[in-house]
Amino acid sequence: MIKIRKCGFIAYADRFGAKGILPGICAVDYIVAYYMKNGFHRTKTLGYGDDCCDCRYALNGDCPLKPGKGQK
Repeated sequence: MIKIRKCGFIAYADRFGAKGILPGICAVDYIVAYYMKNGFHRTKTLGYGDDCCDCRYALNGDCPLKPGKGQK
């Protein structure tokens, strides 16, 4: 598991007044993993206002095309 506590996308969104692009940017992780046929799971996302992104990647596995039920 990877825990990300600070996000460059959020920093730039704040800097340029573009917070509206979040959490859409965060959803790209699911799209990439889905089409590359990698496993990916996350229950928290900084872009949704959580305290971290808790990303779990797997070289092989399934990934839904959208965030899981634990996310807003």
